[in-house]
Amino acid sequence: MRGTLGAEFPGGAERRASVDLSWASGTTARLRLEWAGGPAIDRMTCAGADQTIHLPQLDSGWVIKQENGGSRRFMPPETNVLLPVLRDFLRAAEGGGRPSCPLSDGIVVDDVIRAASGRGADLR
Repeated sequence: MRGTLGAEFPGGAERRASVDLSWASGTTARLRLEWAGGPAIDRMTCAGADQTIHLPQLDSGWVIKQENGGSRRFMPPETNVLLPVLRDFLRAAEGGGRPSCPLSDGIVVDDVIRAASGRGADLR
């Protein structure tokens, strides 16, 4: 893993992060994140050998799958982008199981951030 963090907010959270991850299987991931002024660019792309999943604007709810030279849009957006998050929380709080992102997963994210910044353990 390689990573850099920069330009922290007054409370200590990073404004920029760049992290390259790799696994023994050969799988890699590259993350480039920034919280900056100006027009929002909130997108994500996951590319594999045979297909690409692209979220052109994360809060729109649309997902585009590109495969075999074609593409299709699916998962139309909710009327309120926070509804799925609230439904998940309420389901878990009412005894319906673990939330989609339990605290233990959030802790792992913090561990990756600390390792990328050089302030934590190496996660190899």
